[in-house]
Amino acid sequence: VERALDILECLAERGAALRATDIAKTLGLHPHTAHNLIRTLYGRHYLAQIPDGRYMLGGHCQRLAASSDRWAWLREISLPFLDALARDTGDGAFLAVADDGQVHCVALAEGTGPIRVPVQQTWANLMHCTAAGKALLAWGPEAQVEHLLARGNLKACTAHTITKAAGLRQELKRTRARGYSLAREESVERIASVGVPVLDAEGKLCCALAQAFPAYCLDSGQLDLNERVVQLQRQAKALGERLGPQLERA
Repeated sequence: VERALDILECLAERGAALRATDIAKTLGLHPHTAHNLIRTLYGRHYLAQIPDGRYMLGGHCQRLAASSDRWAWLREISLPFLDALARDTGDGAFLAVADDGQVHCVALAEGTGPIRVPVQQTWANLMHCTAAGKALLAWGPEAQVEHLLARGNLKACTAHTITKAAGLRQELKRTRARGYSLAREESVERIASVGVPVLDAEGKLCCALAQAFPAYCLDSGQLDLNERVVQLQRQAKALGERLGPQLERA
């Protein structure tokens, strides 16, 4: 079962169709084992096969996802704001929520400029070293921070990752004071991200709005951080106002 799930997750993370041999190589499976699992998943419609022989997630996966997508309403409302931010800045924009101690990207808009950084969800357990995660921690309930620290799961992804409880608490304090979160090469080398909270009319956290871009854009002055924060905060404020009535009904 675990290996079958690995195959589904592999295809989901790649976001592209793969040959059986590529799946086996990626997961370190014996080709015969991979082939048997793939054929079973294909037979149950969890995988689909395109004419050139490659496999992709099948219709049954899509139906399961649709039936369990409790953030569909948030995605629908937020996409126009994400699209506007991506269009104005050229960088991809994404919306994240905290769920059971993890950070989940529920909506995203791809960048339109020549420099693009993929924001594919591979960082669910990295609340402590991503801008989206830090924003959710900084403006979320204190119990959420304590839960994360109690689990002792401050994984070191790079040499810049904060891995000590005291360091993370200090970082969240600085984040709240300046009004935005920042992660410079903390989860991925040479990648930086900035995030802001999306608050409702009562100042309660709804979600976080963030963008990622090459770290050298900050170092070279190609990206004005203060200006970018203003753009993020403008869209976050507008989205928060739009979410108000919807949150009351949710």
